[in-house]
Amino acid sequence: MNKFLCSAFAAALLTATALPTSAFAMQEASQADIIVTAQHQKMWDKGSKLESEGLTAMEKAKKKLISFSADVVNAQNKRDSARAQAENANAEFRNLTASIPYFSDPEEAARWARQVDKAAGEWAKYSDRRMDGREELDKSSKKQIKAQAEVDKAQAKIDQGRALKAEAERLSRFDRAR
Repeated sequence: MNKFLCSAFAAALLTATALPTSAFAMQEASQADIIVTAQHQKMWDKGSKLESEGLTAMEKAKKKLISFSADVVNAQNKRDSARAQAENANAEFRNLTASIPYFSDPEEAARWARQVDKAAGEWAKYSDRRMDGREELDKSSKKQIKAQAEVDKAQAKIDQGRALKAEAERLSRFDRAR
């Protein structure tokens, strides 16, 4: 009988010490950040995969976007610089040709003609550069828009993955609550 009481006492003592430990473990499990039941694990995995793919795509897309944005700025600078230079050359040409001066010798006339020719050449050159800059700007802007669309698509993938993970977690909590 003594052995039985000792065994019962030992069992009660073990139970008393084990209960707080198991209760603590259950409490920690309920406080964990992410708890998904096996039933919703597939949804969680799909969401995790989508989020991971989205983050990878986002990194690549942002690099492209930065590069294409720099191209846009460079094309704008080229266009604007060429426009200003073309306007200056145009003004110089108009100033030289506003009234034809009287020349006392052919060398003076030839010098004036060279100045007019130089101004007209610069005007044409910078007008062409302005057009090139505008074309580059159009191309760069299109690439920038596509890169922004890739960033948006990657963000949507990340959001979709996170939503699936949150839904799997919510459903798992709901299942445990029942």
